Amino acid sequence: MAGADLCGRVIAWSDFLETRFGVAYFGTSNPWHVEADLDAIVQDGFSWIVLPATEEQVRYDARGVADRVAQARKRGLEVWLSPWGVASLFGGEGLSEVGARPSVAAVRDVLERWLDVAVTAKPDVLFWDEPHARPGEEDRIDVLRAAQARVPSCIRQALYWNPHVCPRIDEEALVGCWSVGLDAYDGDVPAAVGRARSLPSSAAVPHLWLRGFRITAKGEADLVRGVGEAVAHGVPLVGIWGYRGAPAPSCLACERPELMWKNVVTAIQTARSCHRLPSATSVSQSDTSRHLTMPPVPLVFQTPATPLLWPVAGPLEQSQRLRHDRLVDETEDEPAIIPNGHPILPGGGPCRD
Repeated sequence: MAGADLCGRVIAWSDFLETRFGVAYFGTSNPWHVEADLDAIVQDGFSWIVLPATEEQVRYDARGVADRVAQARKRGLEVWLSPWGVASLFGGEGLSEVGARPSVAAVRDVLERWLDVAVTAKPDVLFWDEPHARPGEEDRIDVLRAAQARVPSCIRQALYWNPHVCPRIDEEALVGCWSVGLDAYDGDVPAAVGRARSLPSSAAVPHLWLRGFRITAKGEADLVRGVGEAVAHGVPLVGIWGYRGAPAPSCLACERPELMWKNVVTAIQTARSCHRLPSATSVSQSDTSRHLTMPPVPLVFQTPATPLLWPVAGPLEQSQRLRHDRLVDETEDEPAIIPNGHPILPGGGPCRD
């Protein structure tokens, strides 16, 4: 489905001629650090950012929340504001005053207070990040739907669905969103894309999350490869959770956060230079029940009818392989070839500089 930005312009899937990359930014509220990081995020090639806001922040730092949104938008970033652990209804490390098993009334009250501050901050998108509802707790999703109905039409809405913490979700909570996303935290990007295409909100702009937290040194190559696979499969919006290896809180930190981040930025810049995505077309919606359940077996990704455009050259020697076959190694200044030459992009088609 389409949505409207703050200027009233209609935004649809067809607006995305290439993959746009985003990043989740959390761990500090100090304006000096935030502004410097925002400059770096723009320089690294990101075009959208998720700013998680906790209950504590909206209670004691409401002006700071609005300032961070304004500073990000000032730099041309599209801002997604999300409730981080709010009311124990959403994902995130933020603590909630209502505890782990709150009443529906307590969830509603806390979420309404959060939403008042969030709307006042004027983000581009309100991002409902990972709603939690175990079987028998569908009334929690009703609270989410009520909150969605309160969002002004000038602010778009997005939702990330994790079926492990919310096995069934109300279809109306999805189709009311401009963007609906899943994750490929297990490293299987094609399977995640297939699941995304099976959602009834297939006319919405899909987004996909790649894991940028708790990455081991050996796992860096998988993340780099996932960036290219997401671009090759035509995902319009790809997010990295979180910024620079998520060093704070420490429970999310990567083994080598600085090196991991250098590799991610290189992969993004290389993938963007190698791929131009065709305009996507809407997929007709099939009849579905009111509640959806994630298929137990991942759907196989079907290649789009319109071929993806990426340049193909003749065979090259290994020494001339793509830059995205390389990772930064901590023992040398120059990039080192990934063991076994893992490429980012499926098929190994070289990119012309």
